[in-house]
Amino acid sequence: MTTMAPHRVLLVGPWRGGSAAGGCCGGDPAGLHDHEPPEQGSAGNPEAVAAADVVRALRRALGDTVNVELVDPRNTVFVVPAVYRDARRSGLSPGRSIGEAVRATTPWALVVDGRVVSRSAELTPEAAVALVEQG
Repeated sequence: MTTMAPHRVLLVGPWRGGSAAGGCCGGDPAGLHDHEPPEQGSAGNPEAVAAADVVRALRRALGDTVNVELVDPRNTVFVVPAVYRDARRSGLSPGRSIGEAVRATTPWALVVDGRVVSRSAELTPEAAVALVEQG
């Protein structure tokens, strides 16, 4: 069975220490970043490195036609409306779209065109790619 490629994949990253903003890869709504996520997480955070590995794997697997974004879990001002709009565009009802948007605020949420396909569990690059390809 051939599946339609998603238009946008969001990975809501892990919680980070401190109160600084998410940085350049922490949720740029315009998707203007053409560089790879950083190799090292802030303060040696292994979960941040794992999230960057997932994003790199998704970008390799999906190519340039899909917008793959890493978003800081504190960036709800971006996450909630972006997921809601993607969910509505995918044909979900307004109520279901709100539900998906709220669920997407969980660290380690993987969202494919407004549908949460995984959340609250650290993903390996292989698992993330498989979930997106199924989804």
